[in-house]
Amino acid sequence: MSTELEPLNLQTFSIRHELTGDQAIVTLKGNADSDVASAFGHYLDRLHLLAVKSKAREVVLDFRELYFLTSSCIKCLVVFIKRDLALEARAQYRIRLVTTPTLRWQERSFEVLSQLAPVVVTISSD
Repeated sequence: MSTELEPLNLQTFSIRHELTGDQAIVTLKGNADSDVASAFGHYLDRLHLLAVKSKAREVVLDFRELYFLTSSCIKCLVVFIKRDLALEARAQYRIRLVTTPTLRWQERSFEVLSQLAPVVVTISSD
C-alpha cells in the first residue's frame, strides 16, 4: 500500500495508520465529537480509495484508545462500510473493528455496524 494517506492530528482526536503487506492498521485516539466528523469522514473516504487502489484485503480500525464517538462519526463509518459493500465481492476488503471491553459503548455501537455488513465487518477485543 502507498503511504499517500496522511495522519489526522486534531486537538482532541487523531488517526494514524501503519501499512503491512495487504493490510492497513488504523489507530484512532481521543474523542471523535461532532467537531471532527467532517475531517473523519474525509479521512475514511481517502482510506477507502487507498484500500481499493492497493487491493488491500483487510482494514483494521483500532478503537481501543477512542473514548467517545458521536452519531455523526458513526454515520461516517456506515458510509465507509457501504462503500466497501458496493464493490464487487472480489474487490471488497475485510473491515476489522478492534475494541476494548472497558469502554462499553463500543460493544453496543459496533455490534450494530457488524450486523449492517456481517460479510465484511468483524469485531475483536483486546
